[in-house]
Amino acid sequence: MAHLDRVLEPEGDQTAAIRTILEATAARNGRIIGNARDALRTELDSMKLRLAPLLTDRQKRRLDAMEPVPDPFRPPPPRNRPPPRDGPPPP
Repeated sequence: MAHLDRVLEPEGDQTAAIRTILEATAARNGRIIGNARDALRTELDSMKLRLAPLLTDRQKRRLDAMEPVPDPFRPPPPRNRPPPRDGPPPP
């Protein structure tokens, strides 16, 4: 939201109306992203269940030890720093 404030540079009477629209859109986007994360987690869990009968014990252990899939809604972490686990994306 701050980014769009800097881009648009609202003037006078525009400020309140623009901020209302940006805040409402940010809230909707937050819900959309949250729902997408939940759906992705559910699908990955379902995939693991479907794969389980086909895998050897070694393959199951390797799948369980696999690094988590990066969150597509977060920017990549700075080098030498692990990605955040949960919560809202940084501003």
